[in-house]
Amino acid sequence: MLKSLLFIPLIYFANIYGFSINNLDGSVIHFSDFKGKKILIVNISLNSPYTSQLGDLEKLYQQFKDQLIIIAVPSSSFTPDTKTGAELNQYIQSTYQTHYLLSEEMIVSGTNIHPLFDWLTSISQNGNMDTPVKKDFQKFLIGSDGQLIGVFAPVVNPMSDELVNPIKNN
Repeated sequence: MLKSLLFIPLIYFANIYGFSINNLDGSVIHFSDFKGKKILIVNISLNSPYTSQLGDLEKLYQQFKDQLIIIAVPSSSFTPDTKTGAELNQYIQSTYQTHYLLSEEMIVSGTNIHPLFDWLTSISQNGNMDTPVKKDFQKFLIGSDGQLIGVFAPVVNPMSDELVNPIKNN
């Protein structure tokens, strides 16, 4: 007699275009709207030693806004934030004059990881690489075909050649 087996379906998308997340204002960000553009996803925290990179993300956005979408993802997975929601949005926009997207807060590491970050960090999901998030301001670069093409450590400045070159050349 066969024993019944429990199957837990895995979310598998060949590219990022199957995902949607909420913007900090509650509207929906559909990754499928960004086909043909590169996407940079960065987990952020205002209490991180890398917070000044928020301004450099705006410089990067302004330089490549015709071909690059930037999504900053607030997370308290490593460094808790004292500002959340509208207060966080207001602070970032007024301090750094940002125009890139700011998503709602997500868990980017651990057992309750958001499905987007599960896809970004797991080769079994993204088909390219295992890259667990270890700190705030880890950067994930998605190619114009929706595939993960690079992961950059928190210390990598958004305006550095290490990050700018793959945006220009891939």
